[in-house]
Amino acid sequence: MNDNSEENEEPAQAAFENLAKHNISFGINNKKSSSEDEDSDNDNNINNEEEAKKSEKIWNPRPYQQKIYEKALEQNSVIFVETGKGKTFISIMLMAHHLGIDINNNKNRDEIDKNKKIIFFVCDTALINQQKKHIEEILKIEVGTIQGKKDKKSKSDYEAFIKKWKAFNVFVAIPSIIYKILSCGFINIFQITMLIFDECHHANLDHPYNKIMEEFYFFYKKLNKPILKFPRIYGLTASPMKTRINGNSYRAAANEALVKLSENLDSVIIIDPEVINFGQKQIDEQEKDDEKKNVFVEVKTHVEFIEYKKVILELHNNFFNKISILGYAKFPEKYKEFGDKKNISLYQEYIKEKFKSSNLGDYNNICQENIQFYNLKNYNRILYIFEKMQRHIFLILENLGLESLITYFDKLIQLYEKLHQKKENEKENEDNSNEDSSYINSEENEESEDEEIILNLDSEIISLLKKYYQDIKENLCSKMIKGELYYTSDRLNKLFETVGNLFKSNDKAKLIIFIANRIVAHILNPTLSKFLKEKFPNKKCNEIIGVNYKKTKSSLELTPTITLSKLNKIVKDFNDDNFDILIGTSAIEEGLDIQSCNAVISLAEIQTPKSYIQMKGRARKTDSLFYIFSYSIEETKGKVRDFLEIRKSMKELFNNDIKKDFRRMNYIKEKKDFIFRFNPKTHSKLTPGNVSIFFNEIRQQIESCGYKFAPKIYVADIKNTTPQKFIGKIDVITDLKWKVKESYKTNLCNSKDDATKMCYLWVLISLIEQKYLDDHLKFCKDKHEKKQ
Repeated sequence: MNDNSEENEEPAQAAFENLAKHNISFGINNKKSSSEDEDSDNDNNINNEEEAKKSEKIWNPRPYQQKIYEKALEQNSVIFVETGKGKTFISIMLMAHHLGIDINNNKNRDEIDKNKKIIFFVCDTALINQQKKHIEEILKIEVGTIQGKKDKKSKSDYEAFIKKWKAFNVFVAIPSIIYKILSCGFINIFQITMLIFDECHHANLDHPYNKIMEEFYFFYKKLNKPILKFPRIYGLTASPMKTRINGNSYRAAANEALVKLSENLDSVIIIDPEVINFGQKQIDEQEKDDEKKNVFVEVKTHVEFIEYKKVILELHNNFFNKISILGYAKFPEKYKEFGDKKNISLYQEYIKEKFKSSNLGDYNNICQENIQFYNLKNYNRILYIFEKMQRHIFLILENLGLESLITYFDKLIQLYEKLHQKKENEKENEDNSNEDSSYINSEENEESEDEEIILNLDSEIISLLKKYYQDIKENLCSKMIKGELYYTSDRLNKLFETVGNLFKSNDKAKLIIFIANRIVAHILNPTLSKFLKEKFPNKKCNEIIGVNYKKTKSSLELTPTITLSKLNKIVKDFNDDNFDILIGTSAIEEGLDIQSCNAVISLAEIQTPKSYIQMKGRARKTDSLFYIFSYSIEETKGKVRDFLEIRKSMKELFNNDIKKDFRRMNYIKEKKDFIFRFNPKTHSKLTPGNVSIFFNEIRQQIESCGYKFAPKIYVADIKNTTPQKFIGKIDVITDLKWKVKESYKTNLCNSKDDATKMCYLWVLISLIEQKYLDDHLKFCKDKHEKKQ
């Protein structure tokens, strides 16, 4: 173990020696979180002149920042401060105090205690370098980063990680990576002296923030050992109300949000004094201000237009049915691998009903309760692809229109041309036995999940899919030219009108457009660019749609993404006035350093206080406007009033005092013991939150070492049980020296997910007991030979 926490580690070690090996229960739902990223180092070499200017800068907190800082020094705290009012600066002041640094004096940087380790969490890789630079500028020390692809070695190799861990006092990190590092036992929670959770309202359910607190902080704290020293916890948020408001109980909604944050982060809540004083008078004033800044744009729904229904009918008759026939032709043979043939007719009926859908809402709701499986790619890759495509088609038509759909088809045709060529190249490489040049074997060209699925199709099927898209595109274009078919959504027409009016009134206007879905943002970019070229030729737009976490040679329109370096460049270009409109999803809703603009346009319906606060917070100029597109203006105005009432209720809850301790006093009794397996030597753990991750990673490690390892899992529901129960079975086909039975059945489980995790757990515990895995849950490839 790392020696940077000697005074904590030995007592902690003794406290865990007698923990049970197999302490099994379920308390956390597992979902993978996207944490892998592609990154490039920012240049840290600052010239002397710039460094001199920075050293002269005086950092003076505002009175409310100083007051919050002083309160936060006393205890774990969630700092609730509005967007743009310096939450990060307050947290850096707390870091400086913890490290013994005077931020306005360059002395004593060499005297920092190396055992003090601070982790500043960000939820998005796009924020890593932004926050790193900000912290370095104020603290004037070098800051480390812990993320995904860029730190591939240090997040998987113990020695490499420890070397990096010892090099810095402060790290900016992705929470899911730290979660895995803690799970592996590379470090334990006592070696971290301060945790800062940016956008801490995410600390709930199965988010990595919550899993870190549940499985590592509360897991040890419930032991109630005074000798254990825990890290100081700080949370930062501008929008603690993440969920929708239920009914009209504003006080209850505010209380629930704040109490949940307090409990999950074991913290008191410290509220911006301006929020504390937010009473009815302030609500009235804010409503008047919103009347000036909020512009509500009412739009008609797509189903009100007969032209929309004609387009859907055309797609059904000449496109959807072709895909369904192709899918059915390939379905039965593939399905035999998975058994349970009785479901085939039910599944076919399910797909047929979906093909009849006229809008996305109906499409999502059909037959869901009757289907026993949802992971389509395991059963039929063509239908999996089609599910995604049809969803994208609905989203584009409902939000944009027919011309935008044709743009989408153009992109798909180009995509299939590239993928078909890759498939042919792959065959050629196999024929030549040239593995080094194979696309599949090239680590540099690692495919995304979507691309891998398409590449696994036959070349003939890829060619057919391309032909289907080409045919329907030409058919739609022909009918458009003849005037027989045309449709543009009311939402897109109103957007063109709004953008036009903004540029007519202010030629220097800068706009941000928020859209809920990546594919719509991706297709809106060329659609809006065409409009600007015709009406405002000196104006340009660009998109931010989310980071591509895996390297691919070609962009994949199944799930459009961009690289992190491109995202940073787009933000910089927008701030530098190189283009005028930024189209984005939630990737730009939180945290990114996007300078204030003249107007923010929300094309999506606003559902939560968080969305309202974060989006509106981007329009900070005095004369800025916030355009809200909605199917019902009165309903949306009511939501805005709800958000203001939430603020008032927060003031009432805190009784005009700056802090209130909402922490539960009996969390030891409330929390169930959810640990699967604990290693007291390294503190590595298998839990409901990580067992699926480790199972898949270790299987890949075993196979990459040349061993056969093919587990097959079956999950069935137990009839006539209330509540419903499930049982899982796993068969393991392997050439490892497997000293246990090759099949295992679980006990009764509460869900399919739980049954699957129990199967994973059995395999991992068996590998641990037979010494196939080391103390950090890594496959020991050098210690075992194949079965003779």
